[in-house]
This record gives sequence, structure tokens and C-alpha cells, in this order.
Amino acid sequence: MTLKVGWFPSVEGGGCWWYRIQAPAFLLNQYQWGQHYVYRIFEQNWLTDEQLQDHHLMILQRPATPHTYYMAHRFHSLNIPFLVELDDDLLSPLPKSFKLPAGYGPDHAYIERITEILQLAQGAIVTSENLAQKVKNYQPHVLILPNAIPLEHPVWKDVLLQRKKRLAAIKEVKEPTVIIGYYGTQTHTEDLESILPPLMTLLHKYSHLYFYCLGDLSLPVRHPRIIHSKKTLYLYQLLDAITVFDIGINPLVESDFNQSRSILKLLEYSSLEIPTLYTPVGQYRSVRMQGSQPVNTLDEWYDALEELSCSPALREERGQA
Repeated sequence: MTLKVGWFPSVEGGGCWWYRIQAPAFLLNQYQWGQHYVYRIFEQNWLTDEQLQDHHLMILQRPATPHTYYMAHRFHSLNIPFLVELDDDLLSPLPKSFKLPAGYGPDHAYIERITEILQLAQGAIVTSENLAQKVKNYQPHVLILPNAIPLEHPVWKDVLLQRKKRLAAIKEVKEPTVIIGYYGTQTHTEDLESILPPLMTLLHKYSHLYFYCLGDLSLPVRHPRIIHSKKTLYLYQLLDAITVFDIGINPLVESDFNQSRSILKLLEYSSLEIPTLYTPVGQYRSVRMQGSQPVNTLDEWYDALEELSCSPALREERGQA
């Protein structure tokens, strides 16, 4: 029997689409674990009711959007089983820096949509235990599937190759620059702001240091050696961009929202052999991963960043640990 599964809405090239749809489909096909038929749906009008009913199961991503709310009710009215997938804690107030797109409504409106969708669904898929406990208030059937890196995928193989080439080239440079790198959306603005004091002090102190920031988050400081790109990147473009990082950072403030964040960013850095500093918040408290170091206070951030910035041998050791 062929299992016909549809995902909606899956923005092709995005992180949710890539990690949670494209990579698993690739592995299913590669290892022949079943003749699964994956149908991605981008627009609600593309498929008729009859075409939708030809699927055995639908999986809804991005449940905060009015569009997804409409599709959930459409599936429900057609008696099509569906699961809701959540990677972020959208049941808690979002960080103040995050501006909801037009049409989402105030916080209570999109939270009400999500809780209603969860109650209509046959189950939910989440990436952390903390998020699972919150979702169970509205949906008893919750499956925890932590994010993972598909290292055998051609995209990752190519990115890893580019990273190794860059590291080899750096060894030939007598006085290479050192790039501290970070990427994130608006929901990370307060996180990054929390470590700006030691970061700016080090940029002023060491002329070989650069800070490369990717994402649409706000950056309230300026410096000749700060490069901030707000360009929207598909996942494969993002992975290619972060291969230039010599040091990856992942600061997190204590908040309800951050308690449920997955450790995907740390997985990506580690897979690319990028030595990483992070704040042990939420799931990150129990992380034990190659090349990564937990830091808490601003003094610890300063000392750890300075140590890595000034020691190519330590960066290489941490990256290949």
C-alpha cells in the first residue's frame, strides 16, 4: 500500500520544509523504507476536495497563519486526518522584538487559532519535551521528534566539502581574519543584544575580528567590522553562508519562548565543525556536543570569545573534537 501524505503549507527551501519534509523524503527513498508518496501543497486552490481526500494524512506546518487555520477546517470538514507540526513555542507570548505579519492579528488571535487547530487535529508533532507538555493541554496525542542533520544528503555533503576547503585555505594565510558568526530572525533580537557588550569590546580591541550577522533581526550597534545581511536565504544558501564562520555563537535569554527552542542551530554548527559558544537555556542545558561550550555571564562570554579568537589551534581542536 502506498501511503499518501501531504504537507501544508511547505515553503520550499525553508528550514521547516527542508529538515522536516525534504530530508526525510530523501532518506525514505534512499533506503527504500516504504513507497511513500509525498505531495507538497503550496496554495489552497491547487487541489480539489476529491484530490485532498485521496491523501491518507495531511501535516500542517505554520499553524499560526490564517491560511493554515482555513485549511485545518477544510481537512476537518472532509474527514481527512491531519497532524500539526510545531518547532517553536507559539503558545507563549512571542519576544517583544518580533513583529507579526499583517493579517495575523494580536497575540491572543493567533494563539486561539493554534489551540483550535490542535483540538481539531488527530495529533501533534513537536521537537522538544517542554513544548510537548504545553501542546498536551490542547491535544493529547503528541509525538516528540527532535531535529536532526541529514549528513548523507547531497546538500549537506556539498556544504561540508566547502567548509573543509575553506579551513584548508585559511591555514595558508599568515594572519587570517577571524569571523564570529550568528544567524537568526526577529525572535532572536533580545538574545543577541544580551551579549553585545563583550562582543563590541573585543571588536574594538582586536583588528583581526569581524562579526557576521545573518537574518532580519534588529542590530542596534554599528562598527566597520560588523557585517549584517538581512537578505532572506533558503536553507542551502544559509548553510553555505555560515561555512565562513570561525566561531559560532548562540546566546539565549531566559524566557518562556526560549525554553522550547530546539538545538538545531547547535547541530548545524557542530556538523560544520564550527566551534560554538551558547547559553545553557531550555534544551541547551543538557547539551553535550563536540566543539561547543556553555557560557553564562558576560565575563564568561568575553573570556571564551577572546580565547577562541586568539587561538587558531584551539578553534581547530574544538571544531574537530
